[in-house]
Amino acid sequence: MVLANAFLNPGLLGWLSLAAVPIVIHLLFRRRTRRVEWAAMQFLERAHKRTKRRIQLENLLLLLLRVAAVALLVFAAARPLLQSTNPVAGLAHSPTHAVIIVDVSGSMSLDTGGVGKPLDEAKTAARKLIESLDASAGDTVEIIAHASPADTRTRGPGGYVDPEAMRRHLETLVVPTARATSFADALERARVKLASHATGRVVYWISDLQRSGFEVDGEVSDAVRTAMARLLQDANTRVVVIDVGAPATHPENCGITALETPPRVITTAESTAIVARVRNFGSNTARVGVRFFLDEDETPRGFAAPQEIEPGEEATFLFRHRRFEREGALRIRAELDPPDAFRIDDRRDLVLTVRKRIRALLVDGAPQNTDAFTNATDYLATALNPFASDGDEQGPFAPEVIPWHEWPRVDLDRYDLVVLANVAAPGDSELDELAAFVRAGGGLVITWGANLDDPAAFRDRFVRRGLAPVVPAEATGDAAWNEAGATPRRIRFDTTHPATRSFSANEVMTSLVEQVRVGRFAPSKPVDDDAGAISVLARFDDDAQSPAIAERIVGAGRVLMVMTTADTSWTNLPDTPIFLPLVHALASRALTPVRDPLNLTIGDRVRRLLSEPTPFELTSPDGEPSTRQPAEVPGSGDTGTTRYRLESEPLLERGVYRLRPAKAGGETELIAVNPDAIESDLRRYRVSDLRVDVLPGQKFEVLEPDSIEVAAGPDARGGEVWKFLVGAVIAFLLAESWFAQRTGARKA
Repeated sequence: MVLANAFLNPGLLGWLSLAAVPIVIHLLFRRRTRRVEWAAMQFLERAHKRTKRRIQLENLLLLLLRVAAVALLVFAAARPLLQSTNPVAGLAHSPTHAVIIVDVSGSMSLDTGGVGKPLDEAKTAARKLIESLDASAGDTVEIIAHASPADTRTRGPGGYVDPEAMRRHLETLVVPTARATSFADALERARVKLASHATGRVVYWISDLQRSGFEVDGEVSDAVRTAMARLLQDANTRVVVIDVGAPATHPENCGITALETPPRVITTAESTAIVARVRNFGSNTARVGVRFFLDEDETPRGFAAPQEIEPGEEATFLFRHRRFEREGALRIRAELDPPDAFRIDDRRDLVLTVRKRIRALLVDGAPQNTDAFTNATDYLATALNPFASDGDEQGPFAPEVIPWHEWPRVDLDRYDLVVLANVAAPGDSELDELAAFVRAGGGLVITWGANLDDPAAFRDRFVRRGLAPVVPAEATGDAAWNEAGATPRRIRFDTTHPATRSFSANEVMTSLVEQVRVGRFAPSKPVDDDAGAISVLARFDDDAQSPAIAERIVGAGRVLMVMTTADTSWTNLPDTPIFLPLVHALASRALTPVRDPLNLTIGDRVRRLLSEPTPFELTSPDGEPSTRQPAEVPGSGDTGTTRYRLESEPLLERGVYRLRPAKAGGETELIAVNPDAIESDLRRYRVSDLRVDVLPGQKFEVLEPDSIEVAAGPDARGGEVWKFLVGAVIAFLLAESWFAQRTGARKA
């Protein structure tokens, strides 16, 4: 029989050596006699022999009492623990301190078809666990409702368990969400909650055991294993897993993973394609379609015919809206048809900002060329608005051309996009203003030309201000700055970049790209980049694979640079069919927000940079408003302009939020918040998989939901026995004193 499973103060066990002190004293002070022959003693010898054995036995008993008292005192100080499996655990009852972890991620709302949703079963299991605890015995309980992001909400009475109060907390905390699964934070939170209790610690972990909660990029997360190991590092902590998942380990599900428009600015002047991407996360072929809705209208504006989607594959559903009728923020909603058993990902929202026209300023670096279509701005203006005529405002772009020397008199705040075409030497003040324009979210496109033939000046003016994605490089091979007649080169577009992948989408586009010839270009190399702000959209086919089109993120805006001309002096690009779509693609890319502030994922925050401290009201999808007060950006006033940052709490509800400034006349922003697509993958582990593949070596228990009433409460009994040991020490000392006094009196 094991007398103790663990000790709270094992270092004190070394003091057991003190138990030898009574033995040493006994040996040192035992009676020593000298044999003396005396005739009279012969009459007493018989009586002495009769009492000698009794005296030895009495001395031995006194010695044992003293040794036992010392040993038990040391054991009591070391504070031994008994687990519930110990045969004498009944002597060591202590209150149970329970933490109930309930998974409230989106997968817990799967309709399992007659069995009930896992979340409903989890609530029932948690309720039974609460009822199994005994308030009169000092039992306590806390509830942790968790999902990702780490919004691990906890609730407990802070004292003895009140079943009625905890049932109310259960109803408040354990509610359906559309958030992703995460386990590591909840396990760590449970460990912290139990740290103040020495005994009776038990964690009930109720979940559907979705794989995504254990894995990162398809591999089991070290964070989960570490959190579990830390929780179980104390021998007196029990972890009980209660699996409430679906019967199948790979439930069927199709989900809308993305709802988007092509990467361009949306205007009222043109039709817009809206794309919904649907992935089959199940193990069988599925056939689904998609319905599209506009704003709050419950009548579908379009329907994409059903397609068959193979397991693990994704299908694209297209809806082309002819024209938006008004400017401002619009909401698009896509819904799966028919819906499936997992409703959370059957709908997705998209918020668009629709403009009437995009104001583009084209700065001409060679205004002395007065003939038509001799300057780059002639080609660019025509490409941006090919339908332009006197008084006609067709097309999404409204280009305005000015010579470079008029630039200082222009207010950039009037424009959305600035294009510098062969502009050689803008002044410092103009470049500083341009840098501020881009950092605030404006778009800038720079095209090369003969005027930009001074690499040192380019570095000093554009690179130093962080406006250039590339730096001039030494000419190699047949590429040179000022030599004509070089071998014509082709352009190779990045097939993965959102701005250029359409130029290799099919054989027709590929053949059109092959028609482009570049006789001269500016050799360059990307600027050193540690922040991922620079990307190359296209390259020339020279030996060095020199950048042809490059992009740089600057603050909230983008800069795109084309390393050849936008006229026909260096290339035939303006005379090819791809020039118009390429100009539109680059302009739209320059205007694409670096971070989409209108379409977020659950757990993101609303962030805005403001020029004045105007309070905002943020209204959740269920209509609950909250006021947000901007805070001053530290150090922003040092430059003469004070900035304020508005930042919300993490947005944890799916749907459309409304952000409205408190001042009169402010426009309301719509913000769409959608679930993380990772939650749509409903594959899950069985408990046997946890033991072998996920948490090997971790000694957790398993409890079936149906057996909670029998196994939950009494199995947690056990605890410390130091009180019993101290009582035994006192009893032994009293017995030793009484026995010593009695034997001493008899000897006297």
